[in-house]
Amino acid sequence: MSQENRRHTRYSIPEGEVTRLQVKPQGVIIIFSGWSDATVRDMSSAGMLVMTEKRMTIGDGVTVRMELKDGIVLSFNGEVVNASTDHSSGKKKLGISILEPGSGSTEQSFLKGLSDRYLPSI
Repeated sequence: MSQENRRHTRYSIPEGEVTRLQVKPQGVIIIFSGWSDATVRDMSSAGMLVMTEKRMTIGDGVTVRMELKDGIVLSFNGEVVNASTDHSSGKKKLGISILEPGSGSTEQSFLKGLSDRYLPSI
């Protein structure tokens, strides 16, 4: 089994680690839709699970902007690969596949360092 076929380890992002997380759809819809606040439940080098009020569907392109408590601002582009509703909160639960960030970027360094900063998600 190659590395690409293996499941990526997900890491829990503690509350307070991300001071602000926003999502915005890409494409033609962008004209009618702006940024929406969200929270991140967990994250891997390949994707993230976010909760938001914004309704999106599988296949939608999305930009995720994360502001970390240490002041770093990260921006990830991706695609919605799973979409459902969290019945306890009524929020939309989006599984987002992250497109590979540019080599040497802050985003790439952050993703490579997930295991050093956070505990694996159960």
